[in-house]
Amino acid sequence: MTSDAFGPEFRAQARSRAELIRTRLREGDFQIGDRILLRVYAETALTDTFTVAAGRAINLPGVGNVPLGGVLRTELRGHLETYLQRFLRNPRVDAATALIRVSVLGEVGRQGFYTVPTEVLVEDVLMQAGGPSGLARLDQMYIERGNERLWEGDILQRAITEGRTLDALNIQAGDRFIIPGRVQRNWESTVRTVGFLLTLPLTIYGLTRLFR
Repeated sequence: MTSDAFGPEFRAQARSRAELIRTRLREGDFQIGDRILLRVYAETALTDTFTVAAGRAINLPGVGNVPLGGVLRTELRGHLETYLQRFLRNPRVDAATALIRVSVLGEVGRQGFYTVPTEVLVEDVLMQAGGPSGLARLDQMYIERGNERLWEGDILQRAITEGRTLDALNIQAGDRFIIPGRVQRNWESTVRTVGFLLTLPLTIYGLTRLFR
């Protein structure tokens, strides 16, 4: 199947994702404010949650700043072990999990901000937010960053079906998961508004008679 078989929206999303991948490979995954859950064997001071600071680095006790520029999340564990060899003998990093803060908005049980591991699935993020409501249109769900939609439509649905993680989708801190609702809710709101407006003449008439 040639690229002409795909619509312009598909090709635009493909170009956008290609640019994101190039940026990711060049700059790495870690942003200021990201957190890393670190566990180093027999090193209690290095077993904690650390925040990525200015310069894309984490400050570890007895070690100092560990640079993370150009490091991918999948490379984090090996990168830390290699760096710690300068200070420790045969260090063993048992866990190095990246945590990011994203927002979930729309038709979910609890809208808001959630700090989640990048290793989780998209549906796991929705469940942390209380799961989709009865009015949720999951087929119209999209993920955005700033004013740009990163994932939507059939491409996002395929990624969810295939069990892609947040890391695989290059989700970063600050990205938003938007779950639109069905039109019924807007219709119900309109009905309530119209009903209220219809009662105004009767209310005004009643008040006029009262104060005569």
